[in-house]
Amino acid sequence: MLMGIDFASESDAYSAGFQLGVWTATAYKYPYYEVSNEFDNTKFQIARGVIRGMIDGVKSVDPNGKIVMGGGTWLHYGFDQMLANGTQPDGTTGHLPVNWDITAWHGYSDMGDITNACGGTGCHDVLATLQQMGKPSGSTSSACARGMARISRSRPISSATR
Repeated sequence: MLMGIDFASESDAYSAGFQLGVWTATAYKYPYYEVSNEFDNTKFQIARGVIRGMIDGVKSVDPNGKIVMGGGTWLHYGFDQMLANGTQPDGTTGHLPVNWDITAWHGYSDMGDITNACGGTGCHDVLATLQQMGKPSGSTSSACARGMARISRSRPISSATR
């Protein structure tokens, strides 16, 4: 929602994310708040600002709400790793890490086995990598490819983490 806006800085993105988090948690107290969905790494700093702001905004109103870092797909776990480690795509370190409660993943049939996902850098156990972050993980979207169209189905995160 906010990633379509051209923020001047990570700080501006944080402020907008914070306000959205406050509005969301004020409107209704959800047990889980998913704060991301398949972001573009070229806008990493802006995405980090939006995500950090949304988490802080939600927590300022609903400290018991669980934060779900969502929308990762296939071999694209580096985004979550950088957020958790306080690093970014240019290799710099020492940035504020982002903290969340649950890691959500999107798995689609054309992406193959999540424990043996193969791409340009070889084959990787994505599930093991997600588990190394020390957070529960689950699927919030899955689909079976049929021709060029995907038929999607989501599984509630609450049942994925039991």
